[in-house]
Amino acid sequence: MNSILIFTATVFLSVVMISCGIDTGDTGNTGNSGDSGDSGDSSNTGDTGECKEGELKCSDAKGEVQECVIGKWETKEECIEGYICNENATPISCAHQICFDGAIYCKMGDVYSCSNDGLSEEMIQNCSDTQYCDEGDDPGECRDMVCEPDKIFCETNILKECVDDGSGSAILKDCTTGVCDAALEDCLYNGKLGEEENDRS
Repeated sequence: MNSILIFTATVFLSVVMISCGIDTGDTGNTGNSGDSGDSGDSSNTGDTGECKEGELKCSDAKGEVQECVIGKWETKEECIEGYICNENATPISCAHQICFDGAIYCKMGDVYSCSNDGLSEEMIQNCSDTQYCDEGDDPGECRDMVCEPDKIFCETNILKECVDDGSGSAILKDCTTGVCDAALEDCLYNGKLGEEENDRS
């Protein structure tokens, strides 16, 4: 009788333990959840925060070339007068400015415009054979020539020569007592015409 009671109690206890989810086996290895350290290693990219190691850029004023050193921008090269940092160069470096940034000016008889960084220029107006590029008060404009370049001519008894761009002329002689002759490029009877008139009087 006692044996039957003991067997019955043992079976009952086993059923209770199974229904309660009690695992009497090895629960030490519940899954390797500790290996979560490799969540994206960015140490090999060279990016230490503010910039990438060895990267180059121009300063805000474009007066120097900067290089990324240990995550910070440091001056690599200062551009001397007449030079500016060129972001389009490979590698980025100081480049010589060929014109004043944004300027409009005359070059080889035509009108040119300078880029905003002073590193390049573009012809914006092509002056014709009868025009000259005006570099006066309002430079960078094609105007009609006032005379034939380098030609000698007479104007109100004054011998003149046209300048090489046709924008004006220079006085060679004032034929006040003579007659201007463009073909001879001189004044005729200069100093004699007046003497003859005095003799007649």
